[in-house]
Amino acid sequence: MKKANNNKVLGIVTAATINAMIGNAYAVMPNDPSLNKQYAVDKMELINAWDITTGSDQVVVAVIDSGIDSSHEDLQNNMWTNPFEIASNGIDDDNNGYIDDIAGWNFQDSNNDTSDYMGHGNIVAGVIAAEGNNGLGVAGVSWNAKLMSLRIHQKEDPSEDQLAAAIRYAVDNGAKIINGSLAGRTYSQKVFDALSYANEKGVLYVGSAGNYGTDNDAAPVYPASYDLPNVISVAATDENDNLANFQFGGSCYGETTVHVAAPGKNIYSTGSLSAFGTDSTYSTNSGTSLSAPQVSGLAALLLSQDINRKASDLKHIILSTVDEKASLEFKVVSRGRINAYKALSYEDGPDTVAPVITVLGDNPLQIVVGETFVDPGVTATDNRDGDITEDVIVSDDVNTSQIGTYYVTYNVSDAAGNDAQEQVRKVEVIEEPECVQHIS
Repeated sequence: MKKANNNKVLGIVTAATINAMIGNAYAVMPNDPSLNKQYAVDKMELINAWDITTGSDQVVVAVIDSGIDSSHEDLQNNMWTNPFEIASNGIDDDNNGYIDDIAGWNFQDSNNDTSDYMGHGNIVAGVIAAEGNNGLGVAGVSWNAKLMSLRIHQKEDPSEDQLAAAIRYAVDNGAKIINGSLAGRTYSQKVFDALSYANEKGVLYVGSAGNYGTDNDAAPVYPASYDLPNVISVAATDENDNLANFQFGGSCYGETTVHVAAPGKNIYSTGSLSAFGTDSTYSTNSGTSLSAPQVSGLAALLLSQDINRKASDLKHIILSTVDEKASLEFKVVSRGRINAYKALSYEDGPDTVAPVITVLGDNPLQIVVGETFVDPGVTATDNRDGDITEDVIVSDDVNTSQIGTYYVTYNVSDAAGNDAQEQVRKVEVIEEPECVQHIS
């Protein structure tokens, strides 16, 4: 049991933490001196969660933000390093299209300077993976995850070119989780396609629900509102588990489009915002920019527990193990705030739920004899595997040269071997209708 400097952590982290220690003789109590300023530790039951796992350096979390200060005392040991690139030799050693991308890439200036130009990225990174139990500052949700710094111009409605390229870089270079503490109102097909690519590769995207204080069901906030299986939209809560209000607005919400809530008000973390004229090693900040990385950190813990979990698994577990709150009913899909201990205690169990096939277009479908039959297709989704449309097996005997009734069948199985209920499209090949001439 790691239990150093306990006298320094009896602030906000008090009753729940001490009860956890009493109830669990092996609970991990880190020695980070500012743990008392991290109320989310109690809310998310992180003390007990860390007794299960404190994270793994095999899990890479991409932080698409204003950059990360790789020399920060609480972040420097958790910075991702590109294992296939040789530093400062001016050569694209791994042939990924980026020269000397040792710690990530700067899509804002098209170079390898991934340092934080405004402080926002540092704060976000610390929530995810500030080094824990190192006797310094704070403890991130995942003590050992590696942080891939992908710098963009951090602003409302960030550049779609920068954001889409950063997402694809993260996927292609080993990140299994992408944190996007950014938001805007503008839909981008380019960003949607990049996130779809991430979904195809099993990469989870965790996004801020936004700080407009509005309903995302009615007025979407992107990228978190893109309707994709690998996207988690995160609202912010305060110390009392209420939807958070800020001096500059409030947390967005959405009964059907915002998936979960996490602590996002008065979050103490690494770095500070230079835009506010501050320059300190640690600071307290608020916003859904701070709630999203809580979820990314939890996803990193879940991956360290089982590296084979897919994005759909991570999303399912996180949403299924929340602490439900009356204040969040009708505000988020899960009706609750995340709980790390419950998530890590979740037993996946056998997958017994069959995928669902949805027939698109007309059914029955009529075509004129001699015409070409074009199948409108189907979609197939699974509770764990997500979109498996490409795996659907299609069988048909449609003969468009012969009048008659034909059938197209669709079948698919998920990774666990569960068979979907077969769907059938009826195709009627008919005579060309006679032209009726009206004489007036």
